[in-house]
Amino acid sequence: MSYSLVPYAIDLEQLRAAVGSRNASLKKEVYTACAERIEEDADDLEDDDEALTLKAAIGELIDGQLSDEDSAHQYGYALEALCQSLGQSLDVDLWCGVRWAAMEVTGLDESIMAAGPPVDLPDLSGDFPTIGHLDANAVAAAVDKLDAAPSKHDDPDAQELFAEYETWLRTAHKAGKAIVFFYY
Repeated sequence: MSYSLVPYAIDLEQLRAAVGSRNASLKKEVYTACAERIEEDADDLEDDDEALTLKAAIGELIDGQLSDEDSAHQYGYALEALCQSLGQSLDVDLWCGVRWAAMEVTGLDESIMAAGPPVDLPDLSGDFPTIGHLDANAVAAAVDKLDAAPSKHDDPDAQELFAEYETWLRTAHKAGKAIVFFYY
């Protein structure tokens, strides 16, 4: 089975301020932007009256009142919904069908995903989505490092993956943004 690494360029301060803001208009904006995902999730959970829906998780994340530690994955997807609404989705091509081994080969498992989410969430270990981030300073440092010594991998597939990652870094750096990554 293959998974995807999905990145968003975003202002981390804006994202962090949104979590716990109790901003009703932001909730409405996120619900509208993610209406299709919210509907699919509700359809998937229609037989489980006690399950936390994505819509409820988004509302709780914005309100800062997380009620269901057993539904940590929903808060992870709610964070992605916030990133989708507040940030810029970065183009994903090669990272749409990868296994975790690709993360390890390119070193992204340790350099990004080990950082975890940029906001406090219930423990997601062992569950999807796996979340990592680079703040704007780390993005700038990574670009500077690439400019000084471009990364080369022996594996041509890994080199192509890393080239796409480099594009994300440069796009976020040009905008002065951080990147939040979701792997699922």
